[in-house]
Amino acid sequence: MTALWARLCRFNREFRAQHEYSGMKYVAIVVLILLIIGVSAYTATRPSADVQDHQSSVVADGDTGAKPTPLTAALSQEIQAALKATQWPTLEPSMESVITGPSLPPEVTDCGGAQFPDALACTWGPFTAKTHIVLVADSVGLTYAAPLREIALNSGGQIQVHTEAMRGCSFIDDRIATTDKSLLDACPARKNHVIDVINHWNPDVLIISQSYGARTIAGSNQNVTTGLWSKSMLKIAETIRNRVKKFVFLSPPPAGIEISECYPAKAPADCVSQVPKLWRSMAVTELEIAKSLNGLWIDSRQWFCNNGKRCPSFVGSIPTKRDTVFMAPPYGEKIYPAIEESLRAAGVF
Repeated sequence: MTALWARLCRFNREFRAQHEYSGMKYVAIVVLILLIIGVSAYTATRPSADVQDHQSSVVADGDTGAKPTPLTAALSQEIQAALKATQWPTLEPSMESVITGPSLPPEVTDCGGAQFPDALACTWGPFTAKTHIVLVADSVGLTYAAPLREIALNSGGQIQVHTEAMRGCSFIDDRIATTDKSLLDACPARKNHVIDVINHWNPDVLIISQSYGARTIAGSNQNVTTGLWSKSMLKIAETIRNRVKKFVFLSPPPAGIEISECYPAKAPADCVSQVPKLWRSMAVTELEIAKSLNGLWIDSRQWFCNNGKRCPSFVGSIPTKRDTVFMAPPYGEKIYPAIEESLRAAGVF
């Protein structure tokens, strides 16, 4: 840039000495040269497409290169130990009770139905808190409501969490098919309600957490591609963009094996899940969405998997999931301190 500017100055002196152009012609030539300098400088300093692609590929491959927080590092050691197990340990609670038990603890169960959540019963932490968080999620993301509740209740009054998550209702502009017609019919009104709540509350943080599974558009056989998901998510995000200080995309637990078909007939090593390709693809998509909103994307694999790839069905003495995708409520209680530490390190609050 300095060299180009020096050349322009030299051109200025030589041009005026050798040519007799009108003032307007001279200005036009100088402006053209300045435009060339600007383009050259922008090209030299902007991130290249290769760099941007590398950022996405790192996330998709697993290891983001970020230094783990102390609690996450300790959890990682437990995950590695579980992956080496040759026999099932005594699990507490038992795997059977987790498989057949509720998907959510009682404190948050009623917050995820078709009715609008109770403003008091589904809000944890004082209204005087420094940081106000609203959770928007489908049934899979709803499992984070309990850990977030614990974070708020143990924050010394500094964090408040309110959940607007609803089973079977993806927070995007399009309607997503679900087998429960009552939830499908209630979803549009719920999304409008969420927008009203956000416009009224002006939350410091909006956490969006939704399944990375296959979907179709309601009333059709059209698959929801990553491109359609991105477009639909950004469309609904624009309606609240000026009311949210920070968008945070909290990725769901990676889908895995159906534990009821694996335990106890098979060995622990046979019940280890691999992060699916679709999860990785959706992760990259939501990372890019987060970037476009100047927000954050949080990688959940640090709490469930080793190096973002292999995920055991238990950690320590606690089952991690109750089926293919839903986090076991006891595991959410176990890892909420690590989740909080990770969110703080990422700058969520």
